[in-house]
Order: sequence, then structure tokens, then C-alpha cells
Amino acid sequence: AIALVGGAALADATSTVGDDPLAVDQASIGGDANIHSDATAITVEATRGGSARSEADGGAGGLLGSGALMKAVATVTGKVKAFVGDGATVGTTSGKPANLKLSATDNATAAANATVGSGAIGFTAGASDAEATASPEVDAYIGSNAKLVLEDGLGHDIDVDAVLNDSEADANAKSYGGSVGITIGEPEATA
Repeated sequence: AIALVGGAALADATSTVGDDPLAVDQASIGGDANIHSDATAITVEATRGGSARSEADGGAGGLLGSGALMKAVATVTGKVKAFVGDGATVGTTSGKPANLKLSATDNATAAANATVGSGAIGFTAGASDAEATASPEVDAYIGSNAKLVLEDGLGHDIDVDAVLNDSEADANAKSYGGSVGITIGEPEATA
């Protein structure tokens, strides 16, 4: 915003993945399952690559005074689950699967960037605020009272993996200003 006497500008940018507290990406074998298949490889896999990016850039200028605030927020939350449900049957003595693999994986990234510029002859203030959060949950498990019977011998394994790969949050805030009188600038970045 540019004005002859005074100018002001405000921008707020928000980006969110998993904003519902009940948001779950999952793969599962239900509790009522009864699997009795010889030599079958069973894989239950849930993978998510949640990414949020937010950017707010702008400024204000005026002859006597100006002020500007730019705010950017990026958030990745939620859950990734892979599981065998409570009470499920995976294999029986008459039908033994070869192996069971459970895998829950998340690759979460959040990035927030805010840049502000302000200028005036008398007074100018510019603030930029960037907030980035990446806090996903991963969970892989075998439920209570689940019955597992696999083929005998080497290589007939149960693998349970919960992996959070390089969960990353980056925040960058920049404030630029110029004035003959008073200049105030406050960049704040939180990750």
C-alpha cells in the first residue's frame, strides 16, 4: 500500500495439512479378519508425504508514516497408522502365510516465509512473522488378542515399522524499512 500521508498493509497466509484432529491416513487388517492362506506374503503399508507451504510478502509506504505486517503459517499434523486390528486372525495351523509386514511412514515438511518492507519520511514500522510446524505421528502395531501363525523356518518374519523420515519445519522472516525519522522492524521466525 502506498499513500500520500500514511500507508498500512496487512497480510496473513495460512497452509495446513491434517487440520482435523481425527485426520488419519491408515492401512489395516480389520479385527474380524480371518486369513488362512498358505505361503502368502502379507503387507500392510500406509505412507503419507504431507507438505504445507505458506508465503506472505508485501509492504507499505507513505509520506508521513507507514506500517505493515506480513504473517505466514504452515502446519503439518495428523497420524499415519498401519496395524492388525484387535482380535484378527492372520494364519491358522492349516493355512500359514509366509510373512507379515506392517509399515507406517510419513515424510512431513512445513515451510513458512514472510517478508515485509516499509518506508516513510516521518515514521515507519514493519513486522514479519513466519511460523512452521511439522508434528505428525506414525504408529504401527499388532492389536490385542490378534492371533498370528506363520510358516516355519527362516525368512518367515513379522516386521513392524513406524518411520518418520526427515520431518522438517522451516521458517524465514525478513523485515526491511527506511525512514528519515523513526524506523522499527521486527522479523520473527518460529519452527
